[in-house]
Amino acid sequence: MFDLDGHPALTDNLRYRYASTWSGKADAVCQVRIFAPAGKPSVVVVSELAENTGTSVTNACERLVAELQKAFELPADTVWVEHWREDGRMPRSAWGTGESFDVIELLGLPGVRRWRRLSPEKMAALLEAGDGD
Repeated sequence: MFDLDGHPALTDNLRYRYASTWSGKADAVCQVRIFAPAGKPSVVVVSELAENTGTSVTNACERLVAELQKAFELPADTVWVEHWREDGRMPRSAWGTGESFDVIELLGLPGVRRWRRLSPEKMAALLEAGDGD
């Protein structure tokens, strides 16, 4: 398991409320952590919470990216990561077991997106300071 807490974040344990797709009410909630590794793009980790009764972070990823990018004035090259804990509310059997980190790639058209699974080593490398090259 990868430990996000071992990396300093600009926001830590921020609970973010957003509107559910089907109700339009702000009844969905996730955890947001923003990292700014030196010499690298910012990294935003959006975590599904077991207590979320609204739209999952997976199904709301486009809305979350747009809202968070505006609210925190994040640059266009920000890396967006969807995070599911082992205790997440969605059954993980279709995708494997345990904690997961996936880079969210929005492909320019509404509803067109893909995810790229990150190993714990690649997740750690995203958060480590770079040399600025």
